[in-house]
Amino acid sequence: MGLHRVTDAIHAARAGDTIVIHAGTYREPTIVVDRPLVIVGVGGPTLDGGSSHEIMTVTADDVTVRGLRFAHVGTSYTEDRAALRVAGARRCTIEDNRLDDAFFGIYLAKATDCLVEGNVIRGLARAETSSGNGIHLWGAERVVVA
Repeated sequence: MGLHRVTDAIHAARAGDTIVIHAGTYREPTIVVDRPLVIVGVGGPTLDGGSSHEIMTVTADDVTVRGLRFAHVGTSYTEDRAALRVAGARRCTIEDNRLDDAFFGIYLAKATDCLVEGNVIRGLARAETSSGNGIHLWGAERVVVA
């Protein structure tokens, strides 16, 4: 069964499944990963936030996100928008992704025992007031950033 939206693939997946995202540009509302999955990009797929919202939020334990390009998370002075947010999850792996033009790149909030490794982050902000952090940890414990 060919699914064309990342959100649909996540909804169809069972805990522990691997979702492969093929080359292309995917524009959809914030993608919520609410079950343990491995999400892998093949051929350089781009998840595009359209400068208006977060791209992906991980709320489940034991999630891996690898090989994706996240692009275009708009600046907001009222919310800390991130290309990829991990919220309250444990044992996540965020590796070998590319993040371009994101207010916050990777944001771990109350995350525990996670690995953030080998990601490339490029921002476009011209001033400190219009940029967040490339990698931001808030209330996180035992996180390795390499």
